[in-house]
Amino acid sequence: MDAESGGKSEILRYLPGIPDIWLMKKLFPGLLLAWGFLLFTGWAPAQGYFKLLEKPAKTYHKKIGRFPNGDILIGDSSLDSQNSLDNRGVFLTRVDPCGNVVWAQSYGWKENYMEFKDLVIDEAGNVFVYGSAYEGFDELVFLIKLDGNGLATRFKLLRTGTVDHFTYAIELKNNRLMAYGLLLDWDSQKQGFVALFDTDLLNFQWGVRFAPFESIGDARITAEGGFICRSGPYLVRLNNQAALQWAVAPPADLKFYPVAGPFEAPGGYIMEYYREGFAFFYLIDGTGNLVWKSRKFLSTRHPADLDVLPDGNFSAVYSRPVFDGSRPARMVLSPEGEILEQFNLSADPGFNTGLIDQQVDRKGLVNLVGNADEFALSANQPNGFLLQFDAGAQDGDCFQWISAIDNQENDIAASFDAYNPVFSGFAMTEISGDVLQGDLDYFYRETCDLYITDTVKVDTSLLCGQHWSVSLPGPEFRWKDGFHANPRPLDAPGVYLAANNDCLDPVVYKYEVERQPCPCEVYLPTAFSPNDDGLNDRLELFSNCSLQDVRMQVFDRWGDLIFDGPSWNGKVRDRFAPEAVYVVKVSYTLMDETGDVHTGQLAQGVVLAL
Repeated sequence: MDAESGGKSEILRYLPGIPDIWLMKKLFPGLLLAWGFLLFTGWAPAQGYFKLLEKPAKTYHKKIGRFPNGDILIGDSSLDSQNSLDNRGVFLTRVDPCGNVVWAQSYGWKENYMEFKDLVIDEAGNVFVYGSAYEGFDELVFLIKLDGNGLATRFKLLRTGTVDHFTYAIELKNNRLMAYGLLLDWDSQKQGFVALFDTDLLNFQWGVRFAPFESIGDARITAEGGFICRSGPYLVRLNNQAALQWAVAPPADLKFYPVAGPFEAPGGYIMEYYREGFAFFYLIDGTGNLVWKSRKFLSTRHPADLDVLPDGNFSAVYSRPVFDGSRPARMVLSPEGEILEQFNLSADPGFNTGLIDQQVDRKGLVNLVGNADEFALSANQPNGFLLQFDAGAQDGDCFQWISAIDNQENDIAASFDAYNPVFSGFAMTEISGDVLQGDLDYFYRETCDLYITDTVKVDTSLLCGQHWSVSLPGPEFRWKDGFHANPRPLDAPGVYLAANNDCLDPVVYKYEVERQPCPCEVYLPTAFSPNDDGLNDRLELFSNCSLQDVRMQVFDRWGDLIFDGPSWNGKVRDRFAPEAVYVVKVSYTLMDETGDVHTGQLAQGVVLAL
C-alpha cells in the first residue's frame, strides 16, 4: 500500500461463535458429513457448506433471489400461520456470500394473516415481494417494495374480488412487474389473473382474468414481453397486451399431471409431469407444440426447480423418494432433454425434503434453499437448509453428491390439445394500510467446523492537507462498501473494510483513518458588482468548511439597516442601492470535516460598484 503518511498494522485472529457440534451429532447423526451451502459473489474461490434452519422453527415456502453483489435473499412464511391463520408475518433474510445473516426482518399488516409467495430483485438491488393477506373473509393480495437494507419503501394492499392462496408468482423483466394468481369465487368457476404494475410506485396498470384455471401453477414474462401461464394442466400464451395467442392442455385421460414450469429454455418452455413416484420434463415451443420429453426419473410430488448453467445445460433440483422418506437430489439436463447426470445428497434418515428453490450464478455456483416436507415433519428434524456447491465439483468440505442414475425409458404418449379459454376484464382496488416491520430471530446452524479469520488492522492519523492512497493486497480483495477504484484515496475519517471473501480462509483488511481537521476559514469579498453580467453579482460568504447558516446584515453610511438575509443582490426594495461603501455584518454557523459545528461573526466595509 502507498501512503503519504505511514500507517501502523497488526494481525488479529479470532473465532466467530462456535456451534454446538456435539448437539448436532446427537440430533442429526451422520449429517455433519453430508451437506454444504450458499453463495458466491464472483470475486474469490467459493466453498460449499451446509446450514440447518433453527429459527423460525416452522416455515414451509422458502424461496431465494440474488442481489447484484452476490448476496442472496430468502423469503418465507410461517407454517403455523398457514394452518391456523394466526399472524406470523412474512419473513425476509439477507445472507452474505459466506452464509452470514446481514439482516432479518418480518413484515405484517395489523394483526392479520399474511402469506409469502414469491420475490424478485432488480438490477439496482430493490426487492419486490408478493403474496396474500386476509382480514376475516376479505381476501387480498399484497406487494412490498424494499431497499437493499430491508426497509419497506412501498406497500400495496389490493382487492381483486375474491382471491385464493394457492397460486401466486411474480416476475420482473424489462421494467415490467407481473403478478399472477388464482381467483376463487365459491359460487362460480375458478379464474386466474395476470396483472401489470409499475416498478416505482407499484401502481396497478392493467390486468386480465381467464378460465379455466386450477389451484397450482406459475407464469413467466416471455422474451417478446408477453406472458406464458400454467395452471394445473392448462397452458396459456398471451401477447404483451394479454391477448390470447394459443392455449393447450394434455388429454383428460393422461395420468401424469403437470407440477412445475414454465421454465424459459432455448426453443420454448420446459414443464414437469408427475405421477406416483415418477416425473419427466418436456419442452413446448412458442406455438404450443411438443418438442421433446425426457426420460422418467424418481421424484416426489413436490415440483422441481430449474436454472441455466454456464455451459447452457440446466440444473434441476428436486425431492427424491428413498426407503424412509425423501432427500435432496439434482440432475443436469441438456437443452434437448437428455438427462446427463443425476445425484443424491447424502443425508440423515430423519430429514424429509419438500420444495427446493435454487439460483445459479454465471460461474456455475449453485445456491439452494430447501424446505422440509410439511406433510412428513418429525420432532427432531430441521425445518430447512441452505446449500452451496460448485456445479462442476462432486464434493465439498462437508458434503458429498453421490451419483444415482435412476432414469428409465419414457413410454408416456405426451400430447396436447387446443382449447379456448374465456377472458374478461380485471381490475384491482387499492386498500389503505401500513406494513408493520420488525426484527426477526432467524438462525441457521453450521454443520462444518468454523474457520479462523485473519484481520489485518491498519491505522493512520492525517494532518490537515495530508492524503492517504491505499492499494489492496491482491485482485481477490474487494471493498465491503462496493468501492471499485484501486488504489483508493482514504482521506475522510472512518473505518474501511476490504475482504477476500474466501469462506474457508477469510482475510479482512481494516483501515482506520483519523485526521486532524483543517481550521475553518471564512472570506467576505471587499467589493461586488450586481450588474447581471454573471460576475460577482451577489455578496456571499465563502468558507473551506460547510456553511450551515448565514445571516448577513447591510448598513448604509447613516447606520440604517437596509438588508437582512443570507446573501445580498445589491437591491433595496427591488432597486439597486447607490454605489457606495456599506458596512456588512455577518453571523455564521459552519461544520468542519470531522462534523464539529462552529459559530462566528465578522464585520467589514464592502464596496458596491455597478
